Amino acid sequence: MLNYVRRLLSPTYVVEAVRDGKAALAAIGQQPPDLVLSDVMMPELGGFELLRQLRADPLTRELPIILLSARAGEEARLEGLTAGADDYLTKPFSARELLARVEATLKLAQLRQEIKIALQRSEERSRLAVQVAQLGTWRYNRRTNLVELDERMQDIWGQPAAQLPLHQLVEHIHPDDRERVASAVSAALEPGASGAYVIEYRIRRSDGTERWMAANGQAFFADRGGGVHRTMELLGTVHDITERKHTELLLAEQTRLLELIASGDSLDSCLTAICTTIARLNSHIRASFLLCDTECQPFPRSITPDLPLTFGATLDEAPIHALCTGRYGEAVYSGQPVTCADIASDDRWSPEWRELCLAHGVLACHSVPIVGVEGLPFASLMLCFDQARLPTPWEYQLADFGAQVASIAFERDRATLALRESETRFRQMTDAAPMMVWLSGLDQRCIYFNQSWLAFTGRTLEQEMGDGWAEGIHPDDSQHCLSIYTNAFNARTPFQMEYRLRHVSGEYRWIFDLGEPRFAPDGTFLGYIGSCFDVHDRKQAEAALRQRETELRLVTNAVPALIAFVDAEQRYRFNNQGYEDWFGQSAAELYGKPIWEVVGDDGYERIRPYVEQVLAGQQVTFERSVEFQNGRLHYLTATYVPRVNNRGEVEGFVALITDLSDRKQAEIALSQSEERYRYLVESIPQLVWTANPEGVIVDANQRWLTFTGLSLEQVRTEGWQMAVHPEDVPGLAQNWAIAQQQGTNYQAEGRMRRADGVYRWHLHQAIPMKDSQGQVIKWFGSATDIEDQKQLEHQRSQLLQQEKAARAAAEAASRTKDEFLAVVSHELRSPLNPILGWATLLQSGNLSEAKTKQALAVIERNAKLQTELIDDLLDVSRMLRGKLEINATTVNLAATIRAAIETVRLAAEAKSIQVDVHLDDQIGLVSGDATRLQQVVWNLLSNAVKFTPAGGQIRVRLARDDANQAEITVSDTGKGISPDFLPLIFDYFRQADSATTRQFGGLGLGLAIVRHLVELHGGTIRADSAGEGLGATFTVTLPTLTHQPAADRHARLNEPALDLHGSHILVVDDDADTRNFIVFLLEQVGATVSSAASARAALNALQQAQPQVLISDIGMPEVDGYMLMQQIRALPTERGGRIPAIALTAYAREADQEQALAAGFQRHIPKPVQPAALIQALVGVLQVRQGL
Repeated sequence: MLNYVRRLLSPTYVVEAVRDGKAALAAIGQQPPDLVLSDVMMPELGGFELLRQLRADPLTRELPIILLSARAGEEARLEGLTAGADDYLTKPFSARELLARVEATLKLAQLRQEIKIALQRSEERSRLAVQVAQLGTWRYNRRTNLVELDERMQDIWGQPAAQLPLHQLVEHIHPDDRERVASAVSAALEPGASGAYVIEYRIRRSDGTERWMAANGQAFFADRGGGVHRTMELLGTVHDITERKHTELLLAEQTRLLELIASGDSLDSCLTAICTTIARLNSHIRASFLLCDTECQPFPRSITPDLPLTFGATLDEAPIHALCTGRYGEAVYSGQPVTCADIASDDRWSPEWRELCLAHGVLACHSVPIVGVEGLPFASLMLCFDQARLPTPWEYQLADFGAQVASIAFERDRATLALRESETRFRQMTDAAPMMVWLSGLDQRCIYFNQSWLAFTGRTLEQEMGDGWAEGIHPDDSQHCLSIYTNAFNARTPFQMEYRLRHVSGEYRWIFDLGEPRFAPDGTFLGYIGSCFDVHDRKQAEAALRQRETELRLVTNAVPALIAFVDAEQRYRFNNQGYEDWFGQSAAELYGKPIWEVVGDDGYERIRPYVEQVLAGQQVTFERSVEFQNGRLHYLTATYVPRVNNRGEVEGFVALITDLSDRKQAEIALSQSEERYRYLVESIPQLVWTANPEGVIVDANQRWLTFTGLSLEQVRTEGWQMAVHPEDVPGLAQNWAIAQQQGTNYQAEGRMRRADGVYRWHLHQAIPMKDSQGQVIKWFGSATDIEDQKQLEHQRSQLLQQEKAARAAAEAASRTKDEFLAVVSHELRSPLNPILGWATLLQSGNLSEAKTKQALAVIERNAKLQTELIDDLLDVSRMLRGKLEINATTVNLAATIRAAIETVRLAAEAKSIQVDVHLDDQIGLVSGDATRLQQVVWNLLSNAVKFTPAGGQIRVRLARDDANQAEITVSDTGKGISPDFLPLIFDYFRQADSATTRQFGGLGLGLAIVRHLVELHGGTIRADSAGEGLGATFTVTLPTLTHQPAADRHARLNEPALDLHGSHILVVDDDADTRNFIVFLLEQVGATVSSAASARAALNALQQAQPQVLISDIGMPEVDGYMLMQQIRALPTERGGRIPAIALTAYAREADQEQALAAGFQRHIPKPVQPAALIQALVGVLQVRQGL
């Protein structure tokens, strides 16, 4: 269509053609054209969307646009024009119409532009455009009710007047279209409407002809205000589109009639439809057909649906010649169209035929011959008119249309007739054929079966047609049969197949079916033709033969021998499966081959004498080795039996062969295997044995016999149990029984007794040997020494248990340590609070003398409490390292206990606790450290006072127990000990209540220290309690001395006086508070004191004036106390290298004391230190220096 339109317009216009809306937009954007001619249906961007976008753009809004569409009718045209198109052209259209529309649209576009310049010039151009486009214009004046027509409008409507009333013009509109035209005009005149309308309709001219009009109208209004307007006039154009409408009608009717012809309707039905179609397209015409014979002699019959029956009956069998029936027959006779404008005055009509036509109202006619493709006439089409006149162009066009379609109908009828005749001959031929014949069409469905088929199946043709024949196929063959047919059909290739088809008797019989594709002379595929043969008897014979052969094969295959039949020419004619497998060839490969070709020349030479003997009629049996052509040596035994016919002739022989090769090889292999097995069994380290299916040992290797010290006979008769540990026999026997019952592998562990009586662990294993039926025929077993592995497993198990226990203990210790550290932090920090608080208040100077004493007492008490805590920690550290020592002397326990009671008496009295004391002074003395023993009693008493509520009671007893040991008992009526905690009471870091909400403080070390001190003295301690709230009792036992020691005859030296007058002491400590405190303390007792904050300053001070004693801290920055002492000891004596030194440090462990003494210090005093203790230590050092 694109090329066609371009070709039409190119001679007149410069045409730019594109194929879709998007390309059109791009081209218009680059160079706007004078006119756009667009198809409605386009890919991506259709005509309506292109129109919308162009109208929306101010640059292209006025661009003239014509839409082309295949959609006919008023609604489609109205849709296009309403969307904004300047014109709407319906396909198909004539070249003249297209050129006229394009030119008119261009002219109208130009006219619109020129209107803007000058109205008069625009009107003149408009009239010129209308004339060129052959458009009729009209103007309706509402006031006069007159319609003004231009010359073209008058010519189109066949109306000579230039003006006429509106109703007269409306009368020319076809009655069927008047209401539709009125609706379109009314819609244009509605309030708010644009006043434009577009419509197509028919008119009836004054001469009676009908024409199709395409009308455009525009109403002009006078505004009355308030949105009300009055129609003043209407202007419009009319274009004659009759030619296009006729073309559309003929194409539609042609399609309908051709479908009718193709559907197979009869010739009379098709010709009648043509006549009625022509009459419907033009109501002033009656059409009829006169059919002629093949030699154009008579008219056998006529088709006159719109004429009376008498008219058609008179025409039947009318002769055909130049003057036979006037112009009706002349058309057939001459082969040319003939027109008669007035039958009454035409002398070429015979009087009879003239009267016939006139009597039936036929006053004029136009006849057209119907001619076939070979030029033979079929009939004459006559259009009958009820007026004496010439046909219109439209009527001539209808005559040609009817003749063309009728020719197609006649050709189809002739071809159908020829096909029927061909089919009749085909049917006669195939019905006479003995085989069954069938035909199928393009849809794979069968369209014909001959009589042989129908007789075979006993069914009618109607039952077999289509897919009905497939109902007779055996169900087992249906899918296979139809698959072959479908595959061949799709490939257009021949096929053959066999299947079972149900016979008229009800029996399924085998059919052999051959199919060939059918093709028309031009190569067009038409379907298939097939022929079928009844092969049921042959198939049964073949089946019987196969059955006999199968049975023979079954019998021969069942025989444990190789069987073959060889004919007199020494060629194989039958072999059983064993024979075929023997040579590795199929039956088809062996059949017909001579013996030497199968067994080879060398093999044949070995058996040739026996073959010749049997062919001579003798039965032969032999045994020997034969090497075949594959190189394999076979040891066989064979029997040849001749087959003799009734004439005594040998036709061949049957060979029965047994291949002994495997047996021979097996015998050799078995012998070799047994030898290898025996060698292997004797060489491996395992104890190996074999047993019969019942599990009785029948053999054992020498290693088994040597290990157990048993003989093979003993094992066979008394059983394997005598070599196994008695405790392991039941378990081994049970596993062995299960393995025997199930025929499965056996495995178990048990101890075996060695010949020297020692039992060692062994892994016992056995596997069954089974025959082809799966029955156990022998057991092979072994025993592997796993004693070392067992020992390792035991050790690993012990180590694992130890590791688990150690890990659990470590985890518990870690948890206990964490709890202890929290308690230590609390207990060490708690005394600091009153110390710091009262120290702050003392510094303020606002305290009274009484409060000052109270403050100093609190500070002293809490400082001592911290000292005690630290001492406990140091004692525990010494205890854990085994470094806690006691200074053993004779100790009076009663005095020690009383001293301890005195230390807690004040605390007990403060809580109104009654202390009940009963001491046996006759107990005697014990050997021990009086200080440590007093620590033991004091700790027990302190706990009793702490955990006994106010008003409670404490009892202290010293007595001799049944073992003549001293027994100290401390009991109270306090909170008691829970049964769960009682076993842990003496553990390190243990407290019955370690929560942050606990009522009583402490580190949980006191009782652990007590127990350790008691044990160091060779005694014991235990705790008893009836439960929480029921008090507790602690009992300590100590061994007493059996003899009273002699009195110490050496008088003790008097305690040194705490006076340092005249002494010079150097104090070194980086902590200013500690340094100032010591300096102040020593100056209070008369000493001259120098101080230094570092080791460097101490060395300088030492050079300036040599003091008598050095007191030094250990932990100092840069140079610590140990390094300072090393530097001092490296000095000469005269420069202070031998000065006595005391280490005063917070490092209080035994190791710290040993390190200090090793570094050159004479004393090691841990911080915090009691002033008296420090002064006493200084006095002692000075006395040693002075030689006392």
